[in-house]
Amino acid sequence: VPASIAEGFRKSSLKEKHRFYEIALTSNDETDNHLTEARNNEYIVAKVYDTYMNRVIRIRILMLRLMKSVRTMQRRVSARSASIPRHGASNTAAKLPNRSVRSKKGDRV
Repeated sequence: VPASIAEGFRKSSLKEKHRFYEIALTSNDETDNHLTEARNNEYIVAKVYDTYMNRVIRIRILMLRLMKSVRTMQRRVSARSASIPRHGASNTAAKLPNRSVRSKKGDRV
């Protein structure tokens, strides 16, 4: 989990960051499963299980908040880039000549 978070943190792309945080969350879910199996097979006592499951749950909550934050940043960047006109494409319609069109009856429309 920590290695995936660290690797994601170093990525410059928000999409890549989110992907690594998803990997970390998946690893955390696997830890949850391993702990449950260990408890069910009596490899660990309930007190140990409870201690580590509390950590797993806390990490899950923090990861979900972090991922939500990255998604919010992605939306802001997308909205900002959508409002910026592209080079050469700004106000193209205004540059076109005004041509009238004749209907089938010959009237100008």
